[in-house]
Amino acid sequence: MAGWGVEAFVIVNRALARQLWPEGEAVGQHIRFGEKPIEVIAVAGDVRQESLATPARPALYVPNALAPHSTMKIFVRTAGDPLSAAGAVRGAIREVDGNQPISDLAPLSQQVSEAVGRPRFTTLLLGLFTRWLSGLLYGISTTDPLAFLAAPLALGLVALYASYLPARRAAGLDPLVALRRD
Repeated sequence: MAGWGVEAFVIVNRALARQLWPEGEAVGQHIRFGEKPIEVIAVAGDVRQESLATPARPALYVPNALAPHSTMKIFVRTAGDPLSAAGAVRGAIREVDGNQPISDLAPLSQQVSEAVGRPRFTTLLLGLFTRWLSGLLYGISTTDPLAFLAAPLALGLVALYASYLPARRAAGLDPLVALRRD
């Protein structure tokens, strides 16, 4: 496209395509990028950026020359061991731009494992606690509805009683006397 100095195009993800063109085809449409319209050349799959629990947000991808970023992630699909291709990937990046720093080279499986590590650990602890608790409960199953209602009710009553007594005592004091003591 004239005036950019590079070929101007945009790729949108499915979420953005559904939002902007719910009834039609996104490819061939145009999006305003600054003051100029840019043609949509493809629709990419949705990517969950924040976490696996957060739905994908609408996103668009433009050539780096149009909107340079301080960081960039590149994903490479390999036929074999991903780490064996690391040297070739580094070489290809240096061929394109030898000044680009390269860090955090890791297989996608490792990144996914790190992303699900905390929820997986929490689930493991909860499962172990439930199993331990079921050994302590005599005559009560871990899915007993009465126990699920009685336990929070009992805890709530204890908390209410524990806060009522000090509040009642404080209500009987003269505020000026209490302030003078401090």
